[in-house]
Amino acid sequence: MNSFSENFDFTSFWILELETMFENPTRIIGLVIVLGAVVAAIIYGGGQEKFLDMPSLLLVAIIGVGNVIGAKGDDSILTKFGDGCVRGAWIGFLIGLILIVGAPIFSSMNVSALGAAMSVCMLPLFYGYTLKFLSTQID
Repeated sequence: MNSFSENFDFTSFWILELETMFENPTRIIGLVIVLGAVVAAIIYGGGQEKFLDMPSLLLVAIIGVGNVIGAKGDDSILTKFGDGCVRGAWIGFLIGLILIVGAPIFSSMNVSALGAAMSVCMLPLFYGYTLKFLSTQID
């Protein structure tokens, strides 16, 4: 039985996707406007360091890739990736909630520490839905 990588040529996939995007410049303009608005909101809202958490991003992206490899159906690779990222985001959010509830800061009701922990807990949702949006725009 052939493996997934033997049956699929990633180079031709990305070339085809980029050619499709450049045929319709309004998609690129819309993508740039939305991404610009999100980046501006992050920067002017208090700084980008609050939005960076590599374990959350890796969890979401790895589950997205796993969904591409394992999901059945006729959806495109980017659609499967985006759907997997959203699922990974919710899994990451639930893991974060479980860790927060099990931590001593929850029982002591240290509000400042609890707020910081909740903000990190919500980052997988931000990453998952951002990657879903990007995969939808590129697809």
